[in-house]
Amino acid sequence: MPLKIKLKLAPSIVLMVSLGLGEISQAGEFPTAFFQAIYWQPGEPDTLCYAPWGNALEENASLVEVQVSSSVLSRKFAYYGSSPIHFYRKNPIASNEHSKTGVKGSAFGLEEAGSHAFESGAISPVEEVLLLMNERLEPLVLRPLDFSAAKVPSGAYLFQSFAKESTYYQVGRDKFALAAGASKLIAPLSVQEEELKVEGFLRRKEKYQSAMVRKIGGFRKKRGLFLIRVEGNVIRPYLLMERARTYDSSLGYGVRSTTNPLPEIQKEGNATLP
Repeated sequence: MPLKIKLKLAPSIVLMVSLGLGEISQAGEFPTAFFQAIYWQPGEPDTLCYAPWGNALEENASLVEVQVSSSVLSRKFAYYGSSPIHFYRKNPIASNEHSKTGVKGSAFGLEEAGSHAFESGAISPVEEVLLLMNERLEPLVLRPLDFSAAKVPSGAYLFQSFAKESTYYQVGRDKFALAAGASKLIAPLSVQEEELKVEGFLRRKEKYQSAMVRKIGGFRKKRGLFLIRVEGNVIRPYLLMERARTYDSSLGYGVRSTTNPLPEIQKEGNATLP
């Protein structure tokens, strides 16, 4: 019988795996997509789980748990299946009754929390940040943001407004306005300093008032998202930062589709980015 282990990887992430012969990478396969998630509204963390191969309805499907909060972006999690990806929450009643189906939309003690349809990349895998826009324990309302290297390369920062008014910025020497709901990609290559200063302004009483200051060290080796919202006279951004593009450390990466051993595939080598 496989040994069940609970690994605490970070304050915002918990991974549940079964350590056995079934958890070895299926050689030659590379994920269809990589996701990260964060709640837009403040609140307690919410534990979601998914099947990396999209086969959660199978009794022996491999499942991974991701604890999503509003304070920090979750670690990347890999998905090998086709669109859409389905997310589940544990259903204690169904689990206690050893039900294989539980309530409608659930499987093996899992209740479907929502799904996300995405367009598969023709050359490289999809990379998205999923904003969970609604309250916890409700069906998920997800808003995807493209976080691929083609969209946000290293050294660049995407500003996405969720504000109901225009906001204004100085990033290094660059100045720009961001209309309500608009987005803009900034790559401050002309900045000579090692630290990038980002200052935001609001227009109040026909004057520009400083409403936010952030400083990013080592910004040339990072990339990120500024998710903008305004509260009163203050710009309160979610700053989602990534230092390096990593894949093999993603949750669900290299996990077999089932927890039972599959026929051995006679192929050597590790999966690499197309």
